[in-house]
Amino acid sequence: MTVAWSAPSHDGGFPVTAYDLRYIRTDADETVESNWTVLEEVWLAGGGSLQYVITGLTGGTQYDVQVRAVNAAAGTGPWSATAIGTTGPPVIPGSPQNLTAGVAVDEARVDLSWTGPISSGGAPITGYKVESSDDGGSWVEVYTTTGPTTSYTDVGTDANGPMFGVGVMRHYRVSAINSVGTGPPSNVAIATPDACRDPMGPLTAPATRMGVWANDCDSEARSGSYARYYSFTLAQAGQVEINLTSSADAYLVLRQGEARDGTIEDSNDNVGSRNFNSSINRMLAAGTYTVEATTYFAKQTGDFTL
Repeated sequence: MTVAWSAPSHDGGFPVTAYDLRYIRTDADETVESNWTVLEEVWLAGGGSLQYVITGLTGGTQYDVQVRAVNAAAGTGPWSATAIGTTGPPVIPGSPQNLTAGVAVDEARVDLSWTGPISSGGAPITGYKVESSDDGGSWVEVYTTTGPTTSYTDVGTDANGPMFGVGVMRHYRVSAINSVGTGPPSNVAIATPDACRDPMGPLTAPATRMGVWANDCDSEARSGSYARYYSFTLAQAGQVEINLTSSADAYLVLRQGEARDGTIEDSNDNVGSRNFNSSINRMLAAGTYTVEATTYFAKQTGDFTL
């Protein structure tokens, strides 16, 4: 809403240095001071035309507006007569601003942060739609936040969108939502989750991963070897069997928590006479664990199945 006014007929003997403005919904009780929103110094000396644009109002709503002059000697004068204006109906919100996507070292997650749109469309922002893409062209909804929260962490599980491809660059964008609909998307932010990590999320059914050992991921357990890391979560205690097969001499490590170098729960080199295969089979408490799939000998490369 654009508010314009004229200078007072008398400046009190000193030049007017500023104007304050206040507004209130017409249907609110004007006798309650706390119902008014007061904006101090919306205009300062030399500020050009005597006008101000009030933002953040509710669409399709009538407001009462008053202004007052300020000088250096007496301070603030009385509030003006009331002007009444009605905002237009709500529309979809504008684009969220300043989207960033960050990946902490050795973390298989992307931390997203942004600021709200310049215009809410005249209705409160009820949430944000978060989308991701591997190529910046085909977008998939990852999650929809609730309320004005302007951050989200994508951990790449089936529960909240497409799973991370190991070492795959991920594009992100967000859109604001109000009661009218979803606004246009923000700028695109790009991040690459840890190439060595694959967060599998909750483990509720048998899962298989195909992997490749290469010199881009070092092993924590075997000096000079290469590795891949797979994190999973158990909602309750249960028997878990982990099998690692490969044409190379495989080595398997189970760690507590999400870190690559967490406390070792168990490890295995060979299963019986199957010198190239490793296996761990044990009862585990509820919690998060990380499997390190690596090789017994250093610098071995090749495919494996976990």
